[in-house]
Amino acid sequence: MAQTIGGRIREIRAQKGLKQSALAKLVGISPTYLNLIEHDKRAVAGKLLSVFANALETDRTLLVRGATAEMIEHLQQSARQVPSTYNAPTAELDEIEIFTTRFPGWASVLSHQAQTRKRLESLIEILSDRLSHDPILSETIHIMLSNITAIRSISELLVMRGSMEEAKQKSFIQNIFQESKRLSVTAEKLLLQFDPAQAGKAEVNEAPTQRASHNLARPKAKTPSDSEALPSLNLPEAIKNAPAFLRAQEVITRQALHESFKAHHNQPFLIADHFGLPASLVFYQLLSLSGQEGLPDYGLLAVDNAGGVLYRHEIGTMRLPSRSGACPRWPIYRAFGATGEPVLQRMSFITGETYQAYAIAQTRKRDFAQLVPVSQSVMLFHEAQTDDPTPFAPPDVAVGFHCSVCNRTDCTDRREAYALFAD
Repeated sequence: MAQTIGGRIREIRAQKGLKQSALAKLVGISPTYLNLIEHDKRAVAGKLLSVFANALETDRTLLVRGATAEMIEHLQQSARQVPSTYNAPTAELDEIEIFTTRFPGWASVLSHQAQTRKRLESLIEILSDRLSHDPILSETIHIMLSNITAIRSISELLVMRGSMEEAKQKSFIQNIFQESKRLSVTAEKLLLQFDPAQAGKAEVNEAPTQRASHNLARPKAKTPSDSEALPSLNLPEAIKNAPAFLRAQEVITRQALHESFKAHHNQPFLIADHFGLPASLVFYQLLSLSGQEGLPDYGLLAVDNAGGVLYRHEIGTMRLPSRSGACPRWPIYRAFGATGEPVLQRMSFITGETYQAYAIAQTRKRDFAQLVPVSQSVMLFHEAQTDDPTPFAPPDVAVGFHCSVCNRTDCTDRREAYALFAD
């Protein structure tokens, strides 16, 4: 039980061998009044408390030691945190000792609330920082959104098409079932991010760090015109201001590409050679012309050799990483193994989509002679066409989005376990 000020006075008086009458005389009060103080029948604070401290040859703070002193500290801190308002009364901090002595119950309630507020503010600060900087949490939410989008899209197809072949209908229903189970698993993983105590109730693997891909096409992006393409893409300043890119904008127009089609068949590396421009900057110019007559819808991804994403533009169902690396089989990462050399590849996902991809890596100038230069890789891609006139046959490579959400369990390049097992 917390010791009161009166009980503390009685204890110190007994330790010093003073009778009530002797201490009362030193303090200047009657023995009867001192008896009431020691039995908490009368409050003691302010100047009288200082007189007691001098008479007992002790420090004033020792008289309010223990729970009472801690309570006073909590109440003082709480009072100081309340913003001052014009014409509003402020807390009487110089009388707080009287309050805690006369109303110990209310003082205890307010002290408890002050401590609770402090703990909650600390928790809010931690969670706020986590929401802002936790990549696992952010990417897990993206996975859930991807699953929800897939379920909604399949459901819309089933509702809008009405009659449908039984085999196709079963396939759609199976997709809804699989996406629903994945959504459930991901939701459990998200729960564990906030409440580790639930670990024993949900048998799941580590939370995925990337977004899941699915086999439903998103609406096509609006085809940009020549005048509005670049602003809508929000290209990096280093690209927009590069002299070679400015030249690419001047010479690589839709009309110029149409006139020279037989020489390059819309193959980006041949286009770069034809116009004598760096392939990486040609990629960005083709992206700005994306979807115009005779050209496919292009997507683009740029990364550095640490896997960090520098720029991304998605198309169709092709999901791109927002922070870290994706599947190591993507040509954008393979290009780092042969800097400056063109890499062509058809990317085949297990969901059935196939993308034609072109990638090239380049090395930036060294800041210091002793340092290994930093490299960047750029990948341009579009949906593969069955009637593609390009006279090249790039290798068809089975890829995924990220190991944690790719169920190609026999992949030799897998670097972590599949985290979205439905069962």
